Amino acid sequence: YSRLTNSVVTGTNAKLNLSRVVVPQHNYGICTSYDDHYDLNPQRLVNNMVALGYQGFVNHYCGMSHYPEMTWKSDINKWQIPDTLVTGEAVVNSCTRKWHEKYAQALHNASLQPIFGVSFEMYSLGANEYWAQRDWNSNLGKTGYQPPSYFFSLSHQNALAYLHKAFIEFADAMVVGGCDVNMQIGEPWWWYNTDTNLPCVYDYPTKLAFNADTGLYAPDLGTIYEAMNKTGTPYDEFKTWLRNKLGQTCQNIRTVIKAKYSSAKVSPLIFFPSIQSPIQTLATYINYPSQHYSYPNFDYMMTEAYDWLLEARLDLAHQAVSQIPIQGLGYPANKVIYLSGFVPDASIAYIYGFDKTKPYRTPIWQRIFGDMKNNVSLGLMKQFIWAYPQVMYDSITIDTTQAPNGFFVENTLYSPISDNTPYPPDIYL
Repeated sequence: YSRLTNSVVTGTNAKLNLSRVVVPQHNYGICTSYDDHYDLNPQRLVNNMVALGYQGFVNHYCGMSHYPEMTWKSDINKWQIPDTLVTGEAVVNSCTRKWHEKYAQALHNASLQPIFGVSFEMYSLGANEYWAQRDWNSNLGKTGYQPPSYFFSLSHQNALAYLHKAFIEFADAMVVGGCDVNMQIGEPWWWYNTDTNLPCVYDYPTKLAFNADTGLYAPDLGTIYEAMNKTGTPYDEFKTWLRNKLGQTCQNIRTVIKAKYSSAKVSPLIFFPSIQSPIQTLATYINYPSQHYSYPNFDYMMTEAYDWLLEARLDLAHQAVSQIPIQGLGYPANKVIYLSGFVPDASIAYIYGFDKTKPYRTPIWQRIFGDMKNNVSLGLMKQFIWAYPQVMYDSITIDTTQAPNGFFVENTLYSPISDNTPYPPDIYL
């Protein structure tokens, strides 16, 4: 970074008026992400959180694209993440490790407690493609982002060793910062490619593991829709095996973390719209290993349902808290965490049907706050607003003394919308 000192500014508007907003503490939490904040001083994040009244837990995604240690491999002409099972190398680069240590320390000093989340995603520009989930045609499972991310195979031992080490190294950073270890298994799933609807469950280690466990060969399930009409041996066995494999993988991560930090708390983060769709698909079935997720297999359960908010289906979003984890998985309400959000930025607003040139953001915020309002009576462990960049972009302030039933966008007070009132039609494409 560069530092400028002893500067003098003159002329009209030479100085910027800085308004220091400080509001009383409230009960909502906030989410951060290293991929969004890697270039910011972590103390700045914490100072802003405290000024905006956030307290208790902070949900932090350790990212996907900026944390990996990578080296240039001239034989394949690309960057590559380390094979830690073979080399014992660290998987988190030194800059990321130091940033997270300082972040944890700043949070601890402010009496805030982080939950660090690590996902199953692998940054494509440094990925070991042999470790990735693939469909029947051997195409990589990948997101729609540019560049895309891939997904770790749940059956490749080197990939799992890498993932385990990532969890441990981020847990180590929390401890260096003086915090208790709370780790989130971020959105664990078998991916499917949305352009073909083909499930990515056919990487070679997965096919090999299924055969070793059952003596059967992995069949072609077709699309995630066709798969539900394919029954009998070996289709039923393969679908059940995939579901159990996901659940066991999450439990193994929990075990690895607790082996080093016995008092650690571990939770999966479940995106319920992907497993509770109106039409059951292979993805909804294999990505919900309810037996493995049920209480008390994990210390608490973290949920999110932003697709339903963006569709103005607050009734379904409420089920993501009130019915599925509490009634379905047996977690006490005070062991359920909910992430409410998010507001898509202009570059991806079209994916959800919104016109980026229209004022679509505030109506979404109204439903985010309405969604959380609906859940207050449940007595949840915590509700988080997803996420810090959107809060800062739209100048979202929660001032319970001035507006106990509303929130501010910049200086304008808005009321939450707690039902299925449709979005204004003029904000759509």
